[in-house]
Amino acid sequence: MKVSPGKQSATPALSRYLRFSLRTFFLLIIATGVWLSVISNRARIQKQTVDRVNQLGGQVGFDYQFDDKMSWRKDPKLPAPVWMIDLIGADYARSVTIVNFENVSNIARQI
Repeated sequence: MKVSPGKQSATPALSRYLRFSLRTFFLLIIATGVWLSVISNRARIQKQTVDRVNQLGGQVGFDYQFDDKMSWRKDPKLPAPVWMIDLIGADYARSVTIVNFENVSNIARQI
């Protein structure tokens, strides 16, 4: 079976672009780890802050609870599947938009 010369030269060129060194692989793994640690740290801090606000009697509103005009949605749903929320937690899929201490008296003493 004969192979045309054009196909022979295309295969090495394609494989040359798909090759990665071990250094590139390690850098990709490190960058992914740093990115995941930043996301995890933000979610952890948000969870601690929301728990503290709720403990002090405040209220927290999240991004998925509002529409484009910043009006409360009637039936808000988290923007992630339920299995994912159960696995990693809700704070990875939501962001705090508003914090309200309107009906809390003497909050300075509680902090």
